[in-house]
Amino acid sequence: MALSRSSCTAWSMDPLSVVNGPIVQRPRATAYNVSPHFFGAACSDTFIIFFLTQAKSVAMAKPQIFPLAGAAILGAGLALGSKYLMKLRRKKVMRVLITGAAGQIGYALAPQVATGAMLGPDQPVILHLLDVEPAKNALEGLRMELVDGAYPLLEGVLTFTDVAAACKDVDVAVMVGGYPRKAGEERKDVMSKNVSIYKSQASALASNASKDVKVVVVANPANTNALILAENAPSIPRDNITCLTRLDHNRALGSSPSALGRTCPP
Repeated sequence: MALSRSSCTAWSMDPLSVVNGPIVQRPRATAYNVSPHFFGAACSDTFIIFFLTQAKSVAMAKPQIFPLAGAAILGAGLALGSKYLMKLRRKKVMRVLITGAAGQIGYALAPQVATGAMLGPDQPVILHLLDVEPAKNALEGLRMELVDGAYPLLEGVLTFTDVAAACKDVDVAVMVGGYPRKAGEERKDVMSKNVSIYKSQASALASNASKDVKVVVVANPANTNALILAENAPSIPRDNITCLTRLDHNRALGSSPSALGRTCPP
């Protein structure tokens, strides 16, 4: 079934309608980046305007309470005005690199960054999605899904298979990509293959990224990969490089009672 797109509304098919009944078209998003945040803002604006109208009517009907109504009108007007002044002072767009973006983690992470879950609800972003050449089609599919999402904070989505180009001017780098551990391989095998990957990525970040780039390493072994990156990108401050080691922390907590012959509390 062909999906229609008008000048202001995009449509998507309800997946349950194919099974449970006739096909139903439902509004998914609009061409003007409408989101739940927009509806919340619109409702608050409508309430303020309604309040102003009612206060004016009361003041005209009962002149004796004019000072109180005038104060209410002034307060509501200031609230409405300050809201739109804040919109004019929009933050500078930040470029966020996600390596290994075509994988399952990257697929789940990219929309979260686009919604502001990582950098804040008022921080516009441009996503740089990087992966290997064989994953180029999957990377393009992710880009199309992000564009279809019409995220208000998402200023653009760029896809790359070249690491140097992907690192150009990025402010935040989320290093998800790495050599995956396969059956029969030991941890040292994965580490040796990740050395070359993170050496090249460190060099690309040092040469092309923002001078104050913040880097978080996700791919395991995260602490070792972060060390390799830091050693090969000396121009990036050490305080700007970190990694996710919560899994190692949890495993240490879980194994400690076993080593002592005790069981974990329920």
